[in-house]
Amino acid sequence: MSIHSASNKDGFLRRTFCFSLVAALLLVAAHRLPAPISEIPEPTATPEVKPKPARDVKAEGRPNVESRDAKSNPAHSFNGVWEGSSDITTEAGNSLGRYTLVITNSERAALTVHVTATLKDRSWWVNLPKRYESVPQLQHTISWNSRELHATDSTVTIQWNAPQLVDWDPKTIPYDVYLKNVNNFKIENVVFTLSGSELSWSTQHVVFHRVR
Repeated sequence: MSIHSASNKDGFLRRTFCFSLVAALLLVAAHRLPAPISEIPEPTATPEVKPKPARDVKAEGRPNVESRDAKSNPAHSFNGVWEGSSDITTEAGNSLGRYTLVITNSERAALTVHVTATLKDRSWWVNLPKRYESVPQLQHTISWNSRELHATDSTVTIQWNAPQLVDWDPKTIPYDVYLKNVNNFKIENVVFTLSGSELSWSTQHVVFHRVR
């Protein structure tokens, strides 16, 4: 083999070795390179949909019974127990009255009046017999029951039956004698007027307030 041939062979081997070394370095570098970064889109949060509250169809369709009844029957505004008082002074003396009016089911009414009457000095009771006319103090309880009742938005008109003597004092005055005196308290048609929370009996100057 000639020197030239050996030299050529050595050059070829060197080039082959260099090429192999470069290729190996490239492969190693390729394995060490980090993987390409790719952005992974974050999942978007789905907004929470709150369920709508169920409509109470029954409640919506249910009529207001109290409102309907009040409109169809104004007497509902007067139902209940009413109390009032009066203080009347006459030539004979002073009369204190306590009144209780009860209206039930918009069709019935009862009125109870308790009166304490005190005689003035040198005066007498004109409605009692002579032997009882100077009794210093009289007390009696009288009641009435309704015969008819008619109501509007602001008034209730009541027709009353004859008065009933419930109690009296002093008992030294006989029942029959006192009953004649009670008949003087006969009332027939009475109009009560509602204004705000007050129910007035104008002819007797009595103002009632509902107590229940």
